[in-house]
Amino acid sequence: MWTAIYISKCKKGGHAIGKNKLNIRFHNLNTDEETLKHIAKIFIDASRVKFENILQETALKADSAISMNESPAS
Repeated sequence: MWTAIYISKCKKGGHAIGKNKLNIRFHNLNTDEETLKHIAKIFIDASRVKFENILQETALKADSAISMNESPAS
């Protein structure tokens, strides 16, 4: 699988105040199916990382809530 991404910045207008325009070109030698599989894998990996972070934060909040509710034995 090989994909090249070309990114170039072009000045729009001849003035010093002109806005920059971002040009992005993809050179993809893969089949449509290979490309879709690759994009799906990227989205799944990104979602997995977000999901793991949410689980970890939830576990920390639950642990702190349990420790706050526990009272020392008298």
